[in-house]
Amino acid sequence: MTRETQTYKIACPKCARTGEMDVSENDYAFMRRPDRQVSVSDGFTVKSSQAMTATCNDCGVEAK
Repeated sequence: MTRETQTYKIACPKCARTGEMDVSENDYAFMRRPDRQVSVSDGFTVKSSQAMTATCNDCGVEAK
């Protein structure tokens, strides 16, 4: 099985903490629901892997 991985820069708009979000999923076009895995840098928590959102651990604000 082949996986596609992308890395995004993220930042907290309140405290300016920065990090990265790695998103990995199956790259088969016929799959109805991709097997998505999301990981983030220390200091952030994955809020939703399907929506690809992360929250700053210090501020509780969604990273942009």
